[in-house]
Amino acid sequence: MSIRPEVRSASWVADFLELRPSTIHGVGIFTSRLIEPGERVIEWGGTLFTTQEIKAGHARQYSYVPINEEWYLGSPANAELTVDDYINHSCAPNLWMLGSATLIARFQIPRNGELTADYAMWLADESYEMKNPCNCGTIACRHRVTGKDWRSEDLQLAYRGHFSTLVEGRIANSRLAQEN
Repeated sequence: MSIRPEVRSASWVADFLELRPSTIHGVGIFTSRLIEPGERVIEWGGTLFTTQEIKAGHARQYSYVPINEEWYLGSPANAELTVDDYINHSCAPNLWMLGSATLIARFQIPRNGELTADYAMWLADESYEMKNPCNCGTIACRHRVTGKDWRSEDLQLAYRGHFSTLVEGRIANSRLAQEN
């Protein structure tokens, strides 16, 4: 078993983010000011869960992100929703990952812009499929979002160095396997 990772006990969300109705899906996270490229906007925190605890339903569905092959960071099943739970998917996102649990601006995001992330950056459960077709409306829209999307060479090129630590490791391992 790997060493238990150090994580924040609660998510940190920049104070200029707010929830509003979204044209992508339901409610989304919007910025009340301009965000510069590389600026940190969300750092997930919460409770660490093992794979067995996730399967047993101890974490609220869709609240967790894999930190490594054994640990997930998320919210307990009975926890209230928080701002960071409302990040909508986009196939051409304006956020990407830094490490295992931090979202930063991919490029400049204008005031009143909705923050979006491509779930492929951290989704590592290959059985996952988003229950509704993607509604991001971008030219890059894949329409179908799955836990296997990180395997796409196009996405690997687009997000190189900005997948979660776990997914970056899987990409590196798959490249090594191809070379051997």
